[in-house]
Parts: sequence; structure tokens; C-alpha cells
Amino acid sequence: MTPAPAPGLTQESTQGPLPVRGTDGEAPWQVYARPFDRSDARPRVGLVIGGLGFSETATKAAIDLPGAVTLAFSPYAPELGRWIGLARQAGHEVMIELPMEPDGYPRNDAGPAALLTTLEPARNRERLQWTLSRVTGYVGVKPLMGDRFMRSPQHLRPVLDELQERGVMMVVQEESDTDVGAALAREIGVPRATARLTVDAVATPQAIDQRLNALESLARREGKALAVADAWPVTLERVANWIRTIESRGVAFAPATALAEAPGLAPDGGAAPPAVSGPASTPATTAPAESTPAPASDAHAPGGAAHGGGH
Repeated sequence: MTPAPAPGLTQESTQGPLPVRGTDGEAPWQVYARPFDRSDARPRVGLVIGGLGFSETATKAAIDLPGAVTLAFSPYAPELGRWIGLARQAGHEVMIELPMEPDGYPRNDAGPAALLTTLEPARNRERLQWTLSRVTGYVGVKPLMGDRFMRSPQHLRPVLDELQERGVMMVVQEESDTDVGAALAREIGVPRATARLTVDAVATPQAIDQRLNALESLARREGKALAVADAWPVTLERVANWIRTIESRGVAFAPATALAEAPGLAPDGGAAPPAVSGPASTPATTAPAESTPAPASDAHAPGGAAHGGGH
């Protein structure tokens, strides 16, 4: 894993260090990726677990999972830099959750930095940059809640434009006809990994096992498949049990970047990101907090803060 921050991949701002493409075209989503053997012809499955950074028990349990599991952390987490550093040292590539307006807002709330359909583009850009500036070393963003925002192309487009310009990937979901994020990200050329299902939409052992089996079957049919999940204890327990035997069934467990699509990549992910070797990553540094939104105070998520599956 490449140490963070990598030289030339940050841009100072009033909110903190922002990711930026390098002068030679290097993109953060590639440089900070977990190495993966792209010559592996087996079907690939991937999993992004979100809601991390508040519950120490849940976050440690997620970090203890095999390194190919991609971990997504709340930008509101009080020790975000420490957790991301520990996750990367354990071999995980990491993401930041991007708070977005959910259905039922304001009764359902993704916190004070949420992107909203009622805000001017400049204000949403400020909130986006606040989230992106919390730490360094992440490959991309995973929406935090965001069902309503992700159905609004006119609000989503400026966000995707900035992610593309900065070389940051995004996890998008494509589970229904109303999910426009995947199509718009493809149109704009954002590096993206498309999640086809949510593992713990029903958080019971039997339901989670069924969804994991469905993910594996989807990968066998289509060559690759990505899912998302939250850091519920039952989810972490069932995922750990499933991963122990998946390789023996002829399926490769891959990080989200190995399932990504982007302009210039071959359909299976192409030659990027490169398998970069180097010393263990150092903990990312949390950005200065002055003149930034206050952390969320509600606690209805698996990690103990505003959280939801979203898109």
C-alpha cells in the first residue's frame, strides 16, 4: 500500500488537503488502491462495508476482516485519521462516506455536511470539499444515505464532475430503475464501481447469507459483482464466515478498485491501478476543523452516527 499522503496528490485549501491528480496523470483512486492481480481470470466479488469510525468494536472487527474488503468511514468520525491509518496498515483500501440528502429529509438526516437538493451548487461544492478534505489516503467516496439526491441529475452532475477532475472514484448503486447515479457517472467518466445489491438490507443471518450467495452467483454469471453493507455485528460475523471459504469455490475476492470502470480501462478493470509496493501506510492526518460543519450528533447508525445505505 502506498503511504498517504502521496507526493503531488494533495491540494491545500481553506478546509484542509484535497485530493488532486498528479502532474503525470496519477489518480488518487489508483495510487491508494490495494494491489490486485489483474491477470486472475476467476470471477471477482467485492464488498464495501460502511458506517465505520464511531463504534470501536465494529470498526476493529471490520479492520480484522481480510484486506480485500473495502472499508468506508463516516466523515463525522472523531478519530477518522487514526482509523483510516490502521485500516490501510492492515491492507484495506478505504473510502470516505459522502453525506447526501435522503428520502424523508429532514426527518431523515445525513448530518450537517449533507449535499442537499435545496442548496445552491456552490454551497454543495463547499460541503463536498469539506468531506474530501477530512483525511488523505482514500480511493473514493461511498454515498451516505442520499436516495433523493442521487435521483436528481442536475444536483448530482457537479459533484461527479469534481470527483472526476480530482481522480476520486465513487461507489454507485444500480438496484432499481430510479438509480440514475450509475448512468450519469458513466456518462461523465467518473471512476466508479457499481454495487448491484445490499448485503444486509434485511439484517438477519439467514437473509445475509442468501444475499452473499446471490452476490457470488452474480459474479459467476457476469464475471464480477460488487455489494455494499453496513457494519452491523451480524453482518461482520456472516461476512467473515463467508470469506473464509470463497476462494476454495473458484471465486476471487477483490477490492472495489479491481471492480472499477473508468475511461481508458479495459472492461475488466484494465491495467490500473498498478500493483504498487512500499512501506506500510502511515495514518492519514485529519484536516483542520476551523470554519467547517460541526460533526453530526444523532446516533442511529451501526457505527453510532447518522448513516444509511443510500446510493
